[in-house]
Amino acid sequence: MDEKEPYIHSEEFQKKVSKVGPDSDFSYRSKFDPVPSSELKRKTQTAKKRVILSNPRLLVVAGPNGSGKSSIITSTDIVERYEENIINPDNYARNLSDIDDLVAKYAFAMEQCELLRKNLLENRVTFGVETVASTQGKIDLVKKAIEKGFEIDLIFVALKSPELCCERIKARVSRGGHDVDSSKVFSRYEKTMGFLKEYIELADEARIFDNSGGSPAVVFVKKGNEMMILKNPSDIPWVEKYIYKFFKDSQRVL
Repeated sequence: MDEKEPYIHSEEFQKKVSKVGPDSDFSYRSKFDPVPSSELKRKTQTAKKRVILSNPRLLVVAGPNGSGKSSIITSTDIVERYEENIINPDNYARNLSDIDDLVAKYAFAMEQCELLRKNLLENRVTFGVETVASTQGKIDLVKKAIEKGFEIDLIFVALKSPELCCERIKARVSRGGHDVDSSKVFSRYEKTMGFLKEYIELADEARIFDNSGGSPAVVFVKKGNEMMILKNPSDIPWVEKYIYKFFKDSQRVL
């Protein structure tokens, strides 16, 4: 392999990574099955020929830290379109057993996942990303995907407050999951929620979940030009503030 050529991991490797959770005992070396970017292009071109969909699709699984994004992925049939090819830097970093420094581990994971996203996007191959969505960067990714002919699926998961997010993160850590500094949780929460309107507008299909209770509840659905509010906005303040305020013409199915 040309040492100057950036590499990412193979499709098979990424499928394994996508299944990894905080309780998994699966681990790997960071140089397992490296694939040069030129080789990935060949693989993704082959994968593209197997895709039956008329257009490639980008799945965005978004929401504040601790909202339950990873857990909810398996609860919706949207993900069946993605053949488990959902990119999650947290899963990637969590299993880098040959990098001890936490900062370096996450930096490496972010770098490799960014390479993967760029290659899949450029080759117009269906894939998904999991993100806190607190910066303009992921909005720009979605817009670029639309320019390249992708259709956009959105799964957005939220909790009623950043305080509850912090409680969920503490519970996750007690089960062996990864931690997030509470100051970051609070600073990102409003930013993430503030981007929700734009994500809904960009999406071809969307399912928005409130995960504040014992189980996630769908509160809003979009399919094409049809939008439906499934819960009374006055009962869920964040739905009133970040969704209903902007989409009052949505059909209400209560």
